[in-house]
Amino acid sequence: MTEDEIRRLYALAMAYDNRKFSEANITAWWEQAERNRWSYDEAREAIHAHHATSTEFLMPAHITGLIRQARRQPAPVAELEQLASAEPAEPERFQALVAEVADRLGWDRDRTTPDADAMSRECPHCHSRPGRPCVRQIARGHRRGELVPIANPHPSRLENPVPPNLRVVGEPRLTTEENQR
Repeated sequence: MTEDEIRRLYALAMAYDNRKFSEANITAWWEQAERNRWSYDEAREAIHAHHATSTEFLMPAHITGLIRQARRQPAPVAELEQLASAEPAEPERFQALVAEVADRLGWDRDRTTPDADAMSRECPHCHSRPGRPCVRQIARGHRRGELVPIANPHPSRLENPVPPNLRVVGEPRLTTEENQR
């Protein structure tokens, strides 16, 4: 903002609250305008809005607060409707983009996931049922004892799977109290 615009804003504030003109105040307002990136139109609107709803003596912080609040407001529906909406990406185009990114990052896209076979069996560590993710028990806090899914299967589920014909059906599982002993 220019010094002339700051002077016009200050004059507008003077008209509302009968403040006295001061070069020091002009300098202070200019500093706040620069620090908080006021635009002239936003600041003018903020001054009018402040005096429409408040009887407090206007300070630069009031202007900054009102400008930030206005910037956070969503655009009016009419403006949003005027924006051209992009067409959704075709599946082939999307797959090509993913393949390009994978090539640049050096990902091996041809490998099959070793988790697929392991996920078809119960986990020998946490006893998660086939097709269900492995879980871990939370040890601290207000959720203590709660079982939560983990991102990858336990190593014992991957490396040393229990064949389905050797699995014990109805095997007792430890409760939270028994686990803590």
